[in-house]
Amino acid sequence: MASVKPVKEDASASSHAAKKPLISVIVPAKNEEKNIEACLNSLLEQNYRPFEIIVANDQSKDTTGDILARFGGKIRVVNVPQTPEGWTGKNFAIASAVPHAKGEWLLFTDADTRHNPESLRSSLEFASGRDLDILSLLPRCLTGSFIERMIQPAAMAFLGLWVPIEASNNSRSAVAFGNGQYLLLRKKHYEHIGGHDAVRSEFLEDFALMGLSKEARARVYCAFGTDIYGTRMYDSLESLWRGWRRIYVHAFKQNGPSLALKTLSVIGFSILPFIVYAILTAQAASGLPHAGFLWGYLGILLLFILGISAKAMTFVRVPAYYGLLHPVAAGFIAMILLNASLNAFQKKKTAWR
Repeated sequence: MASVKPVKEDASASSHAAKKPLISVIVPAKNEEKNIEACLNSLLEQNYRPFEIIVANDQSKDTTGDILARFGGKIRVVNVPQTPEGWTGKNFAIASAVPHAKGEWLLFTDADTRHNPESLRSSLEFASGRDLDILSLLPRCLTGSFIERMIQPAAMAFLGLWVPIEASNNSRSAVAFGNGQYLLLRKKHYEHIGGHDAVRSEFLEDFALMGLSKEARARVYCAFGTDIYGTRMYDSLESLWRGWRRIYVHAFKQNGPSLALKTLSVIGFSILPFIVYAILTAQAASGLPHAGFLWGYLGILLLFILGISAKAMTFVRVPAYYGLLHPVAAGFIAMILLNASLNAFQKKKTAWR
């Protein structure tokens, strides 16, 4: 899978600005007082012109509205009305903002993202160079706690294992993977597939928009964007639990049996081997007979698992040594998956916020 590399501003950029397509950046925000200012400041520092920023303020009850007011004419704020029946909150917020967008390209990005100055220029050049209709980018992990650095990359890696991105990039595959933290689309293509109205009830609108794009035989691609932006998805164990439970539930279409099998696979391949190895090692240390061949085989297998985990950490810019905590992270993820499968079996409703 390719990676979008930073493209610096060239000396003649300002003189050619009129020849470049306008990018409309749309940021949905609901109670984002912790994130919105830093997100918008990073977007305003882009080395690309022309672009506009539209924030869909989805009835925030905190100080989000006050923060947005301080930006004045640098951004446009759309106050989102009550979400109608049949829509998810995020989808309706974005759909409310799109009619105000004048750009040839649309970038949907979340309030918890932070963008390098090269973000817009680099992603547009990547998309234009490959003649893409839709480009989705994976971020580097921005984390503020030990628990985030341990669990977040592992949760992302398991999802990538079950919904392979390379398959999504293959036009002959039905697999569709998208990341709503960074979706860059041609506006004509967005309108052609029906926009957010066509995915109004989807909680993973990124997967759904990518799926519609593939059905329309559009040119789609998902790449690493770790060099140009990052995101702190969840800042506590509670929000991490709720967020990944929602993602897993809807990534697997609220299919209880499928989620239960995913739970068992995590236990069987990422937790149980470590437990068995610990038991065999304890037997050996105490002088009790143990299966030497199995002990050796498991040792090699566990080194392989930990090596893959460490590599997954580096992909999203988390120190590789956190990969050594893989069985602990897998334990948390197994519990989240179990909770997700129970919710799916019980057909519990999901809320955006």
